[in-house]
Amino acid sequence: MRKMILLLLCITLTGCCPKNSPDPPCRVVSAITAEYNSGGMQLRRNYTDQEKMRAILDYLRLLSPVDVADGYPSALSGQTNVTLHFSDGSQRVYTQTGDGFFRKDGNPWQRIDPEKGKELQLLLSFLESDEIF
Repeated sequence: MRKMILLLLCITLTGCCPKNSPDPPCRVVSAITAEYNSGGMQLRRNYTDQEKMRAILDYLRLLSPVDVADGYPSALSGQTNVTLHFSDGSQRVYTQTGDGFFRKDGNPWQRIDPEKGKELQLLLSFLESDEIF
């Protein structure tokens, strides 16, 4: 039963395997941390549940940055950091400010559809945190 669960987990979570390498080091998302800060409000969620992680990964996959934004969108309130923890120990950090700006791993800010951007806060408020990993 454990082997079946592990197999399902490996198949459904995002993986990354370079094809040019003789022994590609495959990795999967093993946990997700989401942190939201806006004024005095702070929220931290930890996810290891497969369905919860899938929902967040789907949100990130469906986000379509439109163009590179000029500078830092400092006039907007609220910032959310979503950190993907991979099975090989590496991490990737996605940052969303307000509902309309997004960046990956500290790269330049990009614009996103504000209607789509609102979904992240709804998603995090709906998905309760899992046990601390």
